[in-house]
Amino acid sequence: MNKPLKCPVCGKRACDVSDIPKEKLKTFQGGLYEYMRSSYPQVGDALRTTKTLSEDIQREIAKAVGEYKAKFLKAQGNALEAADAKLDKQ
Repeated sequence: MNKPLKCPVCGKRACDVSDIPKEKLKTFQGGLYEYMRSSYPQVGDALRTTKTLSEDIQREIAKAVGEYKAKFLKAQGNALEAADAKLDKQ
């Protein structure tokens, strides 16, 4: 089992991203930031305003990371399936 990695947003271990392949972490991180900006703008606003990583903000970040991670891994799986299907047709 992989050791949990720190969250790319808050630096805490509550957001386990150890199931993201290392070579995909930068792509994941960039997409996560965009997802946070569009789906959780209140988190960025709260961080800029309070300059504090409260437990409420940490919970929101963990929720967002979980949601985005599920979408990211599903997309990665779909991409692999599409590549396999393309190879099967050859």
